[in-house]
Amino acid sequence: MIYCPEEPLAAGEIPALAWRGVTAEGADAGVDRLTLMSLGPPPILQSARDELGALVEGDRKGGARSERWVASVQDGPRTLIYGYFEGRPSAKPLAGLVQRIPGGKAEPLSSYSVEGGEITIGVPTKK
Repeated sequence: MIYCPEEPLAAGEIPALAWRGVTAEGADAGVDRLTLMSLGPPPILQSARDELGALVEGDRKGGARSERWVASVQDGPRTLIYGYFEGRPSAKPLAGLVQRIPGGKAEPLSSYSVEGGEITIGVPTKK
């Protein structure tokens, strides 16, 4: 998969850049990314079809599936889930979300990790 820059965004204090994933043939890969423009490695918010959720939903609804997308950040072996969307989200709401992640203003809704043959599922902490 190849990521192509699609749109610069000024959604907050730090400008962001939206990327569209494409296959080697140039077709839509069904995955987008948003990165903050920073001096160091930026946080990467990835938005992609929620294939696992769609599979579970399809089983529950007799095969009918919605077009749900999930926004996540990879943190080492953990995947942190920051949002779910009905349909492919535009870059603007994702830019607002990625702005809040570095300072801890946005907390993950859940997380999962696959490491050493074990799957760990995280839930939000109560405040």
